[in-house]
Amino acid sequence: MKKSVMIGIIVAVLALGGGATAFFMFNKSAKQQYFLAETKTMEKSIELFQQKYANEFAWYDKSKNDMTEYVMELSANPGEDIFGILDPQMVDIIENSSIKMTTQSDMKKGEILAKLDANVMDIEFNDFIMYFTTEKLLVSVPFLKDTIQLNDKDFGNVMRMIDPSYEGQETIGLDQMVGQNPVYSDEVSEHLKKEYLMYFYNELPEDAFTIGSNEEVTVGDKKLTGEKVTMKLTEQQVKDLFVKVLEKAKKDDKLDDLIKTMYEQSSGMAVSTLDIDFSKEMDTMFEDMIQGIKDASMPNGLTSEIWHQKDLIVQRHFEMSFGEDKVVIDGKQSIEDAQQIFEYALGDGTDKVTVTGDLTWKDQKALDTVTVKVDGEAGVLQYDGDESLKGDTRTFTRTITFDDDYSNFAMDWSGEAKHEKDQMKVDHQFVIAMDDSDLLDLNVNQTAKVIKEVKFDAGENVINIGEMDQEAFDKYFNETLYEQAENWMAIKFLEFENLF
Repeated sequence: MKKSVMIGIIVAVLALGGGATAFFMFNKSAKQQYFLAETKTMEKSIELFQQKYANEFAWYDKSKNDMTEYVMELSANPGEDIFGILDPQMVDIIENSSIKMTTQSDMKKGEILAKLDANVMDIEFNDFIMYFTTEKLLVSVPFLKDTIQLNDKDFGNVMRMIDPSYEGQETIGLDQMVGQNPVYSDEVSEHLKKEYLMYFYNELPEDAFTIGSNEEVTVGDKKLTGEKVTMKLTEQQVKDLFVKVLEKAKKDDKLDDLIKTMYEQSSGMAVSTLDIDFSKEMDTMFEDMIQGIKDASMPNGLTSEIWHQKDLIVQRHFEMSFGEDKVVIDGKQSIEDAQQIFEYALGDGTDKVTVTGDLTWKDQKALDTVTVKVDGEAGVLQYDGDESLKGDTRTFTRTITFDDDYSNFAMDWSGEAKHEKDQMKVDHQFVIAMDDSDLLDLNVNQTAKVIKEVKFDAGENVINIGEMDQEAFDKYFNETLYEQAENWMAIKFLEFENLF
């Protein structure tokens, strides 16, 4: 009897625990359902894309974690129809020229070497080399006996020796070139996620979300059943939400630094060289945005409806008005392991851009089509892909076309990519045509391998131009550098002239 009672208690506890778990799993609030569906849909789409191109993503990760060397060779063959457009001599030069680019990198250490070699009509232009770390750039060119060094921190001073009125950035931004950009750091990403994404989510009122009934959704030839969840915000709720976020951003010193860094990187101008109080300007900007939100007319607020099946969105409708302007998004999609179909229309309720796609990946084979069309316009942009993967080798044929009432453009892109454990090889062939005329065939051959170290020999003569004064700088560039470059170019010009 005691054993029976004990077993009964254990079963009851387990049943109660299971029931509680089921309650929290299957009785999510409307708000939770809405954002869970958004998150799961995005994650599933990314997961399927990464599975489809697993070999390529593996090599991308290898290039970040291991030391690698990439070699890319480019050559071109003018199409038959280009002879009526270009001078025959220019056609001959294109046909008998090639470019080779070699890159070695150690992304963990922050070290990259880039080397450019070219062959034009059997005349060689080789050994143009750049080597850089987060702190310094070294340049070696074939016409100069010296290797030129420029430290990142000296860039602004050197630019002012070239142009006294220079007011641009003070550094080259070598940390960005070697993949150590502070803008995209994990710390920044976590800060934005915590302080803004989660804040935005938490501030959304629960009563703005409602759960509707199940509805049938037709996507292509598929009939799906989606549970409707609606987010409806009034004009005042939208304004209050965005004003809160902007007021929070106004007080965020980390965001202030981030925007300043992004400004410097995009504009090439150092904030310290500007005759402004950047923080004050930022405050004014946020105040103007806050006032703009308060003064804006959003008569119908914001409506976002989704229909989801097993936490994956199968249909959506979004609508928001700004005065007389309106943003409307309508879409349907089916996301399955073997096939993803989508039909989206984006516009203002009258004019719209329609994007449709059918992406398949089954038995290691892909057939993809994506089409973009603008209402009222004759032009249609389309992508078609046909791929197959056998082991570590992918064979592909991809086509990008644009047709309208006046002309048509087509680029056929075919090739083979092989990704092995410590090396990879990709051959690309591009055929470019306009109005059914073959203009250019471009060949791009790329190989890569894992290496033990990034090798660069700066030689015995390293000239650090950042340590020069104005007189030494002018003398070096006007005499040594200019004269040696001029002599080298004269020799190459004579070699080239003798060919004709």
